[in-house]
Amino acid sequence: MKTKQHGFTLIELLTVIAIIAILAAILLPVFGRAREQGRRTSCMSNLHQIAVALKMYKQDCRGYPLDWPETVAG
Repeated sequence: MKTKQHGFTLIELLTVIAIIAILAAILLPVFGRAREQGRRTSCMSNLHQIAVALKMYKQDCRGYPLDWPETVAG
């Protein structure tokens, strides 16, 4: 009687590794785009907050803040 050998063949292991590599190659650009979209959304939110802060400053001080050279020159 022959005993059964348990385990995977080299071909099976290489096939699984190839499938995982193909899936990773497909998904990596998707994650990169999602990360870039998150950065873009964060930047747009920051710009909006700056605009709101400038509008509030203009209402409180009856004008926008001075430029750097005007502040230094006095």
